[in-house]
Amino acid sequence: MNTPFDAEGIPAGEMLVKLTQCEQRCKANQHRIDRLERDTEALTRLACSVEVLAHEQKNTVEKLASVDRKVEALEAVPARRYHALWGYLAAGAVSALCGVLGGLLTALLA
Repeated sequence: MNTPFDAEGIPAGEMLVKLTQCEQRCKANQHRIDRLERDTEALTRLACSVEVLAHEQKNTVEKLASVDRKVEALEAVPARRYHALWGYLAAGAVSALCGVLGGLLTALLA
């Protein structure tokens, strides 16, 4: 039986089997590489989306802080008005008391 050999002394049939196995591994590896590329692209898109969300959240927090300050200022307005009203009422009561005392004093002196 005369089987052809290649330069390294491996029979041609065995070389053909090894070449076929190598091609099958190459195809399988190419599929894995393609899948990894798709996954990497998806991961990159996800990272960009997370970055945009983080930026938007930062802006939302800043706007919320601004709105909070404005609401606190608006809530303080009625309180200032009530404090002023109590001041006016106290001043009126003191004025009325002074008027009554002044009238009594005038009546006594007359």
